[in-house]
Amino acid sequence: MGEKKNGRKWRIQAIHERSAVNDIRYRGPLSYRHLRILGWICIFISQIALLLSLAGTYSPELEAKIGPAQDVLSFIASQSVTLLLLANFAIILNARGRYRILFALYGGVCVILFLLVALFFEYYGLGIVSLILGDSRDVARVFLMSGLQINFIAFNPFVDLLLCTLLIHFLNGQPKRFFTGKRILIFRCFAILPILYEVGCIYAKALASVQLIEIPVIFYPLLPTKPPITFLVFVAIAVFLKVRERIFLRNGKTHEDYLAFLKTNVNSLHFSLFTSICFVVGALVDHLLVIAFTNGISLLVADQTTSVQEMFARATDIVINDLGFGQSGRLVFMVPIVLLFSYTRTHKNQIVDLLIPVLAIIAIVFLYIHALYIAACMLIQNFDKMVSPMIMILG
Repeated sequence: MGEKKNGRKWRIQAIHERSAVNDIRYRGPLSYRHLRILGWICIFISQIALLLSLAGTYSPELEAKIGPAQDVLSFIASQSVTLLLLANFAIILNARGRYRILFALYGGVCVILFLLVALFFEYYGLGIVSLILGDSRDVARVFLMSGLQINFIAFNPFVDLLLCTLLIHFLNGQPKRFFTGKRILIFRCFAILPILYEVGCIYAKALASVQLIEIPVIFYPLLPTKPPITFLVFVAIAVFLKVRERIFLRNGKTHEDYLAFLKTNVNSLHFSLFTSICFVVGALVDHLLVIAFTNGISLLVADQTTSVQEMFARATDIVINDLGFGQSGRLVFMVPIVLLFSYTRTHKNQIVDLLIPVLAIIAIVFLYIHALYIAACMLIQNFDKMVSPMIMILG
């Protein structure tokens, strides 16, 4: 029951006993809009980090100079999807009927990026380089890929946003057609689809990391960017919301009561607390997995020669880095923001929400235009130095 206070016994109220009548007063100062702004700033910074990384592959001197700054930019950029996913949860919890808008936004961006990469790399890029080399497009592809010296690039955070939105929709959505009654179970089973896509991409990345397969460049925009453990963390949060809904409804409440409960400050606080715990646990699990995987590989090759052990050690590091293991520890730094976040904070002026991604995308477009300008200037200045050795290698 609890201790006595002012002569009365108190107890912790169950979630189905909470409503707007007995809600708590605390509400975090940060809203979904603040997280969106921070998330888009991080996306812009991530593109700067990506461009600097690509520039570093061509210039070791530049890579040495920008090394420390690159680490800071990469750390900031890694928080972009986490911030946008939290904002995503807020939008869904406040207005569960807006899935179509989110699907159109995230899916549309993924399709546009896929088409842009296909156009600029497969058509313009390979076409121009094949004309310069005076050879086939296949030779031009080898020339470009050998210059990049990468296994793959996962740069599109909207893939993660789309997958998590699909997962939440299938777990918590209430379809009004076809998947009604008992057929809702079929709809819930569709939640496995985004999970299978994530697992398939992880498997493809692992094979590409050890150069067993080559992922075509046009598929880079379709690769998830978040580390596997971070994805599992958000799966746990989605499942948490579903379990709470079932507990609430099993205590004699209706679905309308649950929708009203979602707008309470107490549920917002519970969401923030659970999310913070998941972030800490996810960071710890990620760290332990890296240690276990590294030590496990070391034990497997302990009887081999030193050269074999070094080869396996390098391959292990490449796979771990390419898949994103060891990077979920950054989630811990998000805990203060999560605790100050309340998804119940809303804004009446929706125009600002529309302007945020538009302005961010315009800024990113100008960033890439400027980067292409700088790259063209450098290419013209160092054309002979860059092309002659490659022609000797290919010929």
